[in-house]
Amino acid sequence: MSALRIRRSNPTVPYLPALVGVLLFFLPAAMAHGASSKPSPTPASPKKIVLVEAQGSVAQVDPFISRFLSEVSDRSDIAIVDARLSGAHISELKVSPPTEDAKAFKGAWPADLYLGITLSDCATKGIQARTPGFNDPMTGARTVQVIRTIRTECPATATLIDAKDGRAVATATVSGSREENPESADASFDPTQAAEQEAAEKAAKKLFGARKK
Repeated sequence: MSALRIRRSNPTVPYLPALVGVLLFFLPAAMAHGASSKPSPTPASPKKIVLVEAQGSVAQVDPFISRFLSEVSDRSDIAIVDARLSGAHISELKVSPPTEDAKAFKGAWPADLYLGITLSDCATKGIQARTPGFNDPMTGARTVQVIRTIRTECPATATLIDAKDGRAVATATVSGSREENPESADASFDPTQAAEQEAAEKAAKKLFGARKK
């Protein structure tokens, strides 16, 4: 009598493709659920900045600071606190170990960063350009037109230091300029003020980037 042979089939093989299909169907949803369950990161709070001093003449400082603070608010969520009336100097806050005056200032005006601004004297120079004019119909001579302009340049430096150790974090050294024709109707406008405002805009852009959209 020949032995009875019984073919044993592997029950897991026919169901393997179906099992893989089920896993592939539910895996993306499970991953998405896991990703959505993660807490969203808390946005970092804006740094607190205190303006310690602005060195320069009143005619220079006032238009610069006014424009600078306006430009900063247009470029970031930072509100700069003006502490210039305290009489402190940015150089005092860089000394290590800190002096008693520096400790007292930091206690009264806590911040993440301290800001110091230095405005150098504006320089003014005359520029003269000669351009060909027209031919005189009587003499045939070529006329020459002389154009005179006055250029005013106002340098400025704005420095941010870390409130903890006095280390310089960022520095913007810029220069604002204004050119005008002394014979034009706008010649009475103060070119120094215009140059300082341009310098303030450049300094704010260098320290805080482009304007917010």
